[in-house]
Amino acid sequence: MRMILSLLLVGVFGLSGCSIHGGLSSERGRETFDSRQAHYQKLASEPTPDAWRAGVDWEFVTTGKDGAVVESFVVRVTDAPQHACLSGDWRKLEIVSGNTGKLRALAYVIDGRNLHVLLSTALCDAYPMYAGELSDNEFAGTYNFTHMQGSEEHGKVSGRPVRLFP
Repeated sequence: MRMILSLLLVGVFGLSGCSIHGGLSSERGRETFDSRQAHYQKLASEPTPDAWRAGVDWEFVTTGKDGAVVESFVVRVTDAPQHACLSGDWRKLEIVSGNTGKLRALAYVIDGRNLHVLLSTALCDAYPMYAGELSDNEFAGTYNFTHMQGSEEHGKVSGRPVRLFP
């Protein structure tokens, strides 16, 4: 789990050890990295919300940097293992409906209230991924494309459980 945490923290939050352009020092970058890592650890120590469990359908909506909806789809959470090139306890997400053109064999890993959704397990060394946090009935995060040279944020993502009955 440490290996995946390190890769995800570096990919999502950037390489803090490199000098940062625009007048910011690497020390300030390290402080930012440390505070984000502390936030991740805090969320990891909290219980996973009950709404994220096998059999529950979740809708995800991704918006680009301009705020326009890029994709939306519904998945079903499972406990079935899913092979991924990243280390960790990846589990399968079944596609139920929606705009799924780029999605290939989705997987997720959960660490307390930290959720990472890998949008394609068919790729190695390049990872289209949602990274964020769960609250009781919501997910809020970023859509990132992480690769060997770093990570690029492509937009925001929100999620919620789908309720068929009130």
